Amino acid sequence: MSKFHYILICILSALLITSCGREALDYNKEELIEAGEGQLSFRQFNVNVATQARNTRAVDMNNYTVTLYDATNKAINTWTYKDIPQVLNLTAGKYYISVISHEMKQLDTVPYYAGKSNEFEIKVGEITEIEPIICTLGVIEVKVSFEDKLVSYMNNPQSTTVEILLDKNVIYKYSGVTDCPPIYIAPDKGETTIITAIFNSTIDGSLETTTTTRDLVAGDSFQLDYSIKVVDTDGTIADLGTMSPTLRIISQGIIKYWPKNLDDIVEEVIPEGGDEDKLPYIEGDGFNIAKEQIIPDGGMICKVNINAPYGIAHLKVRIDSPTLTPAILSSVGLAAEFNLAYPGSLEEGLKGLKFPVGDEVIGATKLIFDISQFTGLIPPFDKGVEHSHKFILMLEDVNGNGVTKTLTLVSSRK
Repeated sequence: MSKFHYILICILSALLITSCGREALDYNKEELIEAGEGQLSFRQFNVNVATQARNTRAVDMNNYTVTLYDATNKAINTWTYKDIPQVLNLTAGKYYISVISHEMKQLDTVPYYAGKSNEFEIKVGEITEIEPIICTLGVIEVKVSFEDKLVSYMNNPQSTTVEILLDKNVIYKYSGVTDCPPIYIAPDKGETTIITAIFNSTIDGSLETTTTTRDLVAGDSFQLDYSIKVVDTDGTIADLGTMSPTLRIISQGIIKYWPKNLDDIVEEVIPEGGDEDKLPYIEGDGFNIAKEQIIPDGGMICKVNINAPYGIAHLKVRIDSPTLTPAILSSVGLAAEFNLAYPGSLEEGLKGLKFPVGDEVIGATKLIFDISQFTGLIPPFDKGVEHSHKFILMLEDVNGNGVTKTLTLVSSRK
């Protein structure tokens, strides 16, 4: 075959294909008009996933679920992303498309992404192109990490726990400090979702508890970066060699917002509830609260500084004692557990022991919990036998951030 004949055959073939295509298109258009339908074209359709790294190549979207809905929210058709048709005939009307990565779970270990198109109209005899859809994070991400310096103070790092609570119920528990994968929580149906994290660890021989609460929405990344400051009894930052420093756990509850489109700047960090220096803390006035305090006969001066820069919401006290029984505590107007912010029927007894109550507590940024008068009541009940009496102080500020410290009093050893 000559080169001329070959070129002629190629040209004729191209013309034939074009002619057939046009005939098919015209024929389809006539059928569409007769059926009162139009066409939805997916030829230019694609899905992008807005991640914090802005790296869509790392996200496998082949098995994402693509659903076509009509204006009444009725599902018309569903495909996986990899199986979307190129063209679809539809009755004239208004529609929209939804894309999800998978079915949302209340708690998951993989992120859930979702996106939706704008409403579009299918017109009789016409072809409508569907625009690209951007999927964003549809759940709340929670991440936990621990500063190396904090880990060095832990007596047993693997016994450290961080409990994640939703509506006051524990839904996940991190154990140890090495394997802390992110988790993903489905948001509440309301405007915000309240998530609480409770840190527990034995630090330098003392049990430390820190509570952090945040109001979050879908797309938030709640990053709990736990660190420590060594604070001397006068409130100044102490060196490691300082005598009897007070150890203070700091939880940085930072929220990062996931992008809503691919052009968003995602590096911005927005702290919620103030910076780390404004979190509530409890410390002994002139002594290390983490150490046992020996009560001499006749009692002692014992004051605890309560600090909540944003204001106190609750100051609860729980008494754990082998000799201060409920009956004995009741005889002096106390109970084994009470809330100084809302003392109820115990208000008179607490005031008699010089404790601040009610309006003296609510909203206060600094408070002295003076247990001096109470210490004189302890030795007589111990009758010369050594006992440890624990006063567990639970402080919560108006932002929901909390801290727990234990004051341990021991009668004079005979």
